[in-house]
Amino acid sequence: MLDGLAAGLDSRAMAQRLSVSEHTVHDHVKAVLAKTGSATRQTLLSRIAGTG
Repeated sequence: MLDGLAAGLDSRAMAQRLSVSEHTVHDHVKAVLAKTGSATRQTLLSRIAGTG
C-alpha cells in the first residue's frame, strides 16, 4: 500500500490495484496515519522519506 501512496495513487486506484474495496484502503490508510501520528498522506510520505 505504501508503494501506491508513494506513486501518488488515490484510494480508488489502490483498491483496483490490490483487488480490495475503497473502504478497505481508507481503513488501512487511516490506521497507518494514526499509528505514525501523521495527519495526512503527504505528511506520512515525508516521514518515510526522512524529510518530515
